[in-house]
Amino acid sequence: MADPYRIRGNLHTHTTFCDGKNTPREMIERAVALGWAYIGFSGHILTPNDPGYCMSPAAMEAYFDTLDALRVEYADRIRVVAGIEHDDSLGTPPPPRAAYVIGSVHYVRAEDGALLSVDHSPATTERNIAHMGGDPLTYAEAYFSQVALLPQRTQPHIFGHFDLLTKFNERGVVIDEEHPRYRRAWLDAMDALIPTGIPFEINTGAISRGWRTTPYPSVPQLRHLAAHHVPVIINTDAHSAAGLDCYVNEALALAHTLGVHLVQPEDFLACFR
Repeated sequence: MADPYRIRGNLHTHTTFCDGKNTPREMIERAVALGWAYIGFSGHILTPNDPGYCMSPAAMEAYFDTLDALRVEYADRIRVVAGIEHDDSLGTPPPPRAAYVIGSVHYVRAEDGALLSVDHSPATTERNIAHMGGDPLTYAEAYFSQVALLPQRTQPHIFGHFDLLTKFNERGVVIDEEHPRYRRAWLDAMDALIPTGIPFEINTGAISRGWRTTPYPSVPQLRHLAAHHVPVIINTDAHSAAGLDCYVNEALALAHTLGVHLVQPEDFLACFR
């Protein structure tokens, strides 16, 4: 079994095929330079309500074709794996070419049917909360109620950035993470997901983009995962080659301190190919 306290790769990686800044080749070259054993790509599947950051069907086919070719080209240096990040707003099966799926919630559904992006900007988050009646806790409850449905709606192998809605909490948009309603909302969602045995990720992506100083999930949430011996992997949600290893050593130290059950993807992902 691979040593869980050493970073051997990353599975949450975005490229110029969606909203990343570097090509797959550039990301692979950076992973090789880091001495990693594998790199997994997780391009955003098309969300028709918000197509600007994700892949069109044609782009997705080109994405898989490109990664198939790069997998062969780099086979003697690093393992290249083509996955997908699948959004719960779709409620559709993931593409069959995806070797793995990161299931994520990027939008809160309002009562009027509007899909409200939870990670676009502080201003957008403030508007979202106003759209839902002005109560940040109602917004959080709606978000976590959708997180609880990720297994059915995305068929994931990994649960992505569990508390993404707190992305801007350090920058002035405050959802009270100490409030009993907030705690109950995330506990209900987490306890619905834990029995699946699907790993959660420690996600450092908001750190590399300057929004947070700590990863997702929060420390109380990581403690809850540790208490239930839930498998957890470290992902950087990299949108650039420079961010590919962002905060990984600190995330490892945090996980070790909290007693989190870290695993390496190759130890659990049977469909890795």
